[in-house]
Amino acid sequence: FGGGKATLNLKNAKKSPELYQSYGEVVEFLKGKYLTAGDVNTFKEDLIECSKVSKYVYGINVETSGPTSRGLFHAIKLINNFINNRDDLKNVHISISGVGKVGGKLAKLLVKAGAKITAASINYELIKKLKSEINLVEVNPEDLFKTNCDIISPCALGGAINQSNHHQLKCKAIVGAANNQLENSSIAQLLLKNKIIYSPDYLVNSGGVIAIACEINNTENLLEKHLEKIADRLKPVLQESKKNNESTDLVARRMAWKRIKHPSDIVSLGDEVEVKILKYDKEKQRVSLGIKQLTQDPWLNISDRYPMNSKITGQISNIADYGCFVQIEDGVEGLVHVSEMDWTNKNINPAKIIQLGEEVEVMVLEIDEDRRRISLGIKQCKVNPWTEFSNSVNKGDKVVGQIKSITDFGIFIGLDGEIDGLVHLSDISWELPGEEVLRNYSKGQEIQSVVLSIDALKERISLGIKQLDEDPLTAWLSKHPKNSIVKGTVVEVEKNNVSVNLSSGVLGSIKTSELSVEKIDDARKAFKIDDKIEAKLISVDQKNRSISLSVKAKETHEEEEALSNYQSEASAVKGATTLGELLKEKMKDN
Repeated sequence: FGGGKATLNLKNAKKSPELYQSYGEVVEFLKGKYLTAGDVNTFKEDLIECSKVSKYVYGINVETSGPTSRGLFHAIKLINNFINNRDDLKNVHISISGVGKVGGKLAKLLVKAGAKITAASINYELIKKLKSEINLVEVNPEDLFKTNCDIISPCALGGAINQSNHHQLKCKAIVGAANNQLENSSIAQLLLKNKIIYSPDYLVNSGGVIAIACEINNTENLLEKHLEKIADRLKPVLQESKKNNESTDLVARRMAWKRIKHPSDIVSLGDEVEVKILKYDKEKQRVSLGIKQLTQDPWLNISDRYPMNSKITGQISNIADYGCFVQIEDGVEGLVHVSEMDWTNKNINPAKIIQLGEEVEVMVLEIDEDRRRISLGIKQCKVNPWTEFSNSVNKGDKVVGQIKSITDFGIFIGLDGEIDGLVHLSDISWELPGEEVLRNYSKGQEIQSVVLSIDALKERISLGIKQLDEDPLTAWLSKHPKNSIVKGTVVEVEKNNVSVNLSSGVLGSIKTSELSVEKIDDARKAFKIDDKIEAKLISVDQKNRSISLSVKAKETHEEEEALSNYQSEASAVKGATTLGELLKEKMKDN
């Protein structure tokens, strides 16, 4: 896990539930290739909105700043051993830039361990609060990187170490939580020249990602052990950097690509080997050698040998929590992410379905020659159950399945092919609110539903329970078109509105201004619950399932009808042109 980043541009928008739901739809579209969690200015309530439309949202109940700060703490202890040749942090001077969630927690851990802290923050309230809790020296943000100290810890935003300030640094090492601390990779080489040890940020700030990974894999009990291993991963980077006089950034990137667990994997003591001289340091009398440089780079023209969507066979060379690596030829490995292993289980434990050394068929999904990365898929070589379902079931068909889970936004029902369909809250009942009717269902219950839509590409199936029965509103409207006079019973009265029960599952609404031709200021003075009422149907909003009624329109209609009838009778009386004459004629008839 890790390595991805999503940014929401708020230049032309504001933070809102709709924005995060829209973002969640993008995450859902990626079908597990990208898992999202919280970061800068994204909080629990925002993630909840994302989770309403995507199942790839994590960290809602995981506080990541704590694990991030504890992982940094382990890395700082290792760095301190390298620069000061001792394990304890007593009186070690550490300058922290940014005292937010991570920086603040880190400062407290360091003070508890005996370190001296200098800190800076653009947020006055945050640093004021922290100063009331621990002993620290506050400096202006622009002065922090000039501080004479052992370690600088950038814990704010990226680009903290750049061309304009790297030469001002008076520290021995840099270990921080901020992403992309270096303005560019050339800064790492300049730090090496100035004998400042840089701890690659993506390595030492990984505690939050590790915490999320533990949540996904249900291994929260192993979190602290994993955090301690951050220092174990950092140690060989520091050792190789020192040995070869290379920047830690370069060493870490190289190690990330090469997956030889130990030199003994390729050579043995006493072997006679042919090597290529890579670098000679006359001053230190060191010669850097290479073996792989004797052979042609296997990544040359790799896209020609392995076209996109082609199926190939390879051997599983490594298994990790996040997927597995498949060697497709000597020196070339591709990653099968856990989300590309199985069509239905996005977070499956790879070790449960594959074995080291096993031959597998994979599909080439993406090749990045510059970064030497190949994305492979195992599930693409198997039948896609979503496509199978789409080909065998049509919209409107009835299906039966067991309830797999019940969430705040609906019910997931298991279908053929081990896939799930969602019954949204709004599609459970015609009459009752979804939240209320949800109580009538339980996990494992077998229920019938109607297929409303199928999107095999997005792996979404929408189902409906209420559609098993005729829509009472549609049935009622077929007998009561617009402008018809309808009868009902008052079920709720508010100052500005009266709700009328027209039929089972059909409600109408009358605004106070529509209750009479006479002016009524408060509907509660004119009507009460259980009153019978007759009104004219003036409008229907089927999307929102609302019916607007009007007593005033009914009374007006009746008056117009009476006048029309009167005029018709008048025209039938020959020679009667005045009201008096009409009355005389009427009396004669009687």
